Amino acid sequence: MNSDSDIRLKLVVGGDVVDSFTRILPNGQHLWAPSDIKSIISEFGLLVITRDCAQPLDTIKQLTHLNGVAEQVIFLSDEVCPCAVSSTRLRTAIKEGRSIRYATPDAVIQYIDKHGLYQ
Repeated sequence: MNSDSDIRLKLVVGGDVVDSFTRILPNGQHLWAPSDIKSIISEFGLLVITRDCAQPLDTIKQLTHLNGVAEQVIFLSDEVCPCAVSSTRLRTAIKEGRSIRYATPDAVIQYIDKHGLYQ
């Protein structure tokens, strides 16, 4: 039996989401508040799934306010069979009325349809 100290909760995100940590909105505000990013990483940590066209390691290095908490970030990369599934892309496909049938289980699609999510 594991003790509670052996259990860790981490936020699982794609590298594209990490890249969005530095995004500035048209109104000049940050998409993600720097204090929120630091809190999420220091309190929970991140498990980052690498994505093509994303540079999450570079993004984390840019975030100087993460001094002392960047070691809470774990990068998961599969170069043989990289993961291209992106929840952002799936939500966009649903909004556009495109099928996500082969990207997610049928039960999830049924739940999304039933509750009218991402319409």
